[in-house]
Amino acid sequence: MLISLIRALLCVFALLSAFSSAAAEITACDLIDKATASQIIGRPVARGPTASRNVLADKIRKDCDFSAEGAPVTVVTVTLWEFKSSSDAKTWADKANTPRVPSGSIETERSMGDAAVWWTGENSAGYVVRKGVRVLEVYVRSAAQPFKITSSMRQQLRRAVLRATEKL
Repeated sequence: MLISLIRALLCVFALLSAFSSAAAEITACDLIDKATASQIIGRPVARGPTASRNVLADKIRKDCDFSAEGAPVTVVTVTLWEFKSSSDAKTWADKANTPRVPSGSIETERSMGDAAVWWTGENSAGYVVRKGVRVLEVYVRSAAQPFKITSSMRQQLRRAVLRATEKL
């Protein structure tokens, strides 16, 4: 009888644990919606959200893409990285920003998560925000040559990233 009661309690605790983990699960598409992506791009979104999830050895990567109507092809990408520790997230985020510097610029951003940068590249621009064990990347890329991010696009992107960071 006592063993049956203990097994039943263990099952209940296991179920509660599974439900709390599922409730805490956040996807990249939870962070920015189609209307927000459209505001960032300045055109209606034709495709998206398109979501993917990859479990890697030391991290989980979740992506969400929104593609604008018409030419040039312009896409908003939201990538959420989840690490085992905040120090792993910091190490990865610091390295992740390095390759973008030669083709554009990088600026430290204030009041976003634990640390954040704004970066621009040849045909893309966006934010990388670290908060706890998560790193959020939100960026716009375009087939337009040359690609010039407008101040309106940057403002819309910043607002969206601030709202997304609050959800982390």
